[in-house]
Amino acid sequence: SILRKEHNFQNVAANVGLGYDNNQPISGKFNLAFAHRSPQVHELYSRGLHQSLASIEEGNDNLKKEISTKASFDAKWKPFHDGQINVGIYYHNINDFIYLVPSSEKRITVRGTFPVFQYRQADVYIKGVDFLYNQSINHHYELIVKASTLKGVNKKNKSGLIYMPPFNAGFGFSYINEK
Repeated sequence: SILRKEHNFQNVAANVGLGYDNNQPISGKFNLAFAHRSPQVHELYSRGLHQSLASIEEGNDNLKKEISTKASFDAKWKPFHDGQINVGIYYHNINDFIYLVPSSEKRITVRGTFPVFQYRQADVYIKGVDFLYNQSINHHYELIVKASTLKGVNKKNKSGLIYMPPFNAGFGFSYINEK
């Protein structure tokens, strides 16, 4: 049988920001964004094996568009001549957030047995903090330290969102050859 379903998605986006940077050691910017995102074709109509993930995905043709509002604040501080610290804080509220959920079902096919995932929607918020410190040393070496943390929560059942790493950190040291 042929599935025939009509969708008419119309999207809106707006962004406003305010920043301060007067060649001072401290600068910052605030941003507020509002956007709609229509479901992708695979989120609506997937019905089978996803080769690269070795799983079966089932789309949901009843998905509505996502409506999101995001507020963010970024600050930059230059406490030393060749170093700076950047900190970013954000809060993202998304109504009808589209995400892929594992089910308890395993489906047997001629290619093998695969887990089944389904597209769902929920009202969620995602909040986080990003940190970056970089320091030049003698114009030939650079030290970089970065970290980020985020938390995504389903507002209805207060549970965490899957596939969102809660904390990530990194350290780097590099040599810069100006030749």
